[in-house]
Amino acid sequence: MLKPEETIIKIKDERQLKSVCGVTESQLKKIAQQFELVENEDKQARYEQICLSNFRVRKPGGGHKGILKTPLQKVLIVLVYCKSYSTYDDLGSRFGLSKSAAFDNVDRHFPFVSRALARLGVLPHRTFDNVEEFQEIFEDIKEIIIDVTSLKSQRPQNREQQKEVYSGKKKAHTYKNTIISTLQKFILFIELTFTGHNHDYKMFKSEFSTKEAWFEHLKVFVDLGYQGICKDYSGKNILIPIKKPRKQQF
Repeated sequence: MLKPEETIIKIKDERQLKSVCGVTESQLKKIAQQFELVENEDKQARYEQICLSNFRVRKPGGGHKGILKTPLQKVLIVLVYCKSYSTYDDLGSRFGLSKSAAFDNVDRHFPFVSRALARLGVLPHRTFDNVEEFQEIFEDIKEIIIDVTSLKSQRPQNREQQKEVYSGKKKAHTYKNTIISTLQKFILFIELTFTGHNHDYKMFKSEFSTKEAWFEHLKVFVDLGYQGICKDYSGKNILIPIKKPRKQQF
């Protein structure tokens, strides 16, 4: 198990590590390896660019060293933030940083973590250009779940924006994304963000045209928010719960 001097924060076991940042120890180390490569490439590129402008600059790696010294620590603070979305005061207290230093570290290292995850091929897709690309990505997948995730938002001051962002179903101001995952909870696709008033199925159809055969080779599970999907899309294994009829009132 990782030692406290490696992570700064105290983590007892693998279960707690996964609860705190969402990955196992071996996965964290793989991300840290790619992070180090990406960070060094960026430092070298910026150094060469500044040298061309004839400004005096220290070599990559020089200067003051912060509290987070290793790639693993830098990756960990970003993953902890993304897992819990805690305040920067809380995040800083866990890593021995001030509020502003916690923000600076997340802001600086987040792009490198994203690039490291992209190199490892684990980032979800955000859009598909055509059916062929979709089928290539889902070639080895047999069963998928399609659903929407909502994130609460601060209430806008503008009345028109309030109507746009307000979700009658959630009774709150939200932003929404369609997600496609495997039954093992591995997320394969996250649609672009919509405001809360948009209907789940309307969002889905804006990305996946009903004229194309997207799901013929897949077993698809959806909830009652996708009424009409069996008629609109070709595929014999699109499963949706049966909606209980309303009782007639006399």
